[in-house]
Amino acid sequence: MKKLLLLITTWLFAFASQATLLSLEFEDLDYQVGDSVAVNLVISDNDPFNFDKILAGFAVDLDFNGSVLTFDSVVFGNNLNVFFDSIQDFDNSISGLLSISEDSLDLGDDLLTVQNGLSRFVLATINFDIAGAGLNLFTLSNAFLTEANLNNTLDVVNVRGAQLNVAAAEVPEPSVFALFLVAGLALVARKKSIVK
Repeated sequence: MKKLLLLITTWLFAFASQATLLSLEFEDLDYQVGDSVAVNLVISDNDPFNFDKILAGFAVDLDFNGSVLTFDSVVFGNNLNVFFDSIQDFDNSISGLLSISEDSLDLGDDLLTVQNGLSRFVLATINFDIAGAGLNLFTLSNAFLTEANLNNTLDVVNVRGAQLNVAAAEVPEPSVFALFLVAGLALVARKKSIVK
């Protein structure tokens, strides 16, 4: 009995760990005020136990620190608009909240040709300008995915936010400039005394 419970528990954890995941990815750089950052919304592990499920749409809310980042633009990926344009929408009317959605107008077979064999792909790239220093926590909420063939909402969606730390630009103190000036004058004076 213990072995059966262990087997069932292991299977449930394996299934849960393979659930569809929405995550945010960006280059791990040292960002400063004035820089731009491109954040990718990525789908991965799209239900490996059912290969017939093809993504036809998504919607998600992205929360961010409006005092650190200023929203610039959204560029949608190309895996939901094969032959026909998809319905793409985003709303940033509330500072610090961005709602993004896309619904494909293509048939499931058309989407299958593009998504077949992909374990992960970019749904959208969100571009921000960095307006201030500090910590920014990206949080994803109200996420849902639509499956193409049955036009159902996929039940299992895990989301993973991200964290971006913007450092204040380092400005040298005036005393550092004074030391460089004194050292430069000393070198010029020494050069003149050697020349004479």
